[in-house]
Amino acid sequence: MGVRERILALVEPLKEEERLLIEQRDQKQAELGEILSNLREVQKLLRVADPDAYQKEEAQNGPAKVTMTKSGKTASEDSINRVFRAMWAEPAETWTLQKLADKTGLHVSTVNPSVQILREQGNVRSIGRLAKTKDQKGPPPLGFKIAETATPPEASDGS
Repeated sequence: MGVRERILALVEPLKEEERLLIEQRDQKQAELGEILSNLREVQKLLRVADPDAYQKEEAQNGPAKVTMTKSGKTASEDSINRVFRAMWAEPAETWTLQKLADKTGLHVSTVNPSVQILREQGNVRSIGRLAKTKDQKGPPPLGFKIAETATPPEASDGS
């Protein structure tokens, strides 16, 4: 058995393990997306059904942490983390603001400052304008990728 065959014999099980882990990750992300959607719906109903109790809970937990970009736009820590985790889940992907909005369930106007803050922190890099599709109007979208120096987001218990 030559060196090449030995290397292939070592690599094949790793490729299979990677494929299985990617499948498992995608399944868990889909489950998490569904749970987050259900949670948002329940929280909306709670705000309407019992606004006093909900306001007391928010007062006890304190206001959501907000970060400001250099241009003065703000984003909550939660939205920044959601965008970063979505990008980190697929680091080879070239992301647009719209793709990130679709993936995270956030509005583009929330994703934009989150990406700006991640860029300022050095976790995301801009790769410039992407190619326009035939039916697309206006300027081509900006593309973003995870920076090579970025560290994985910390796991959080709440989301």
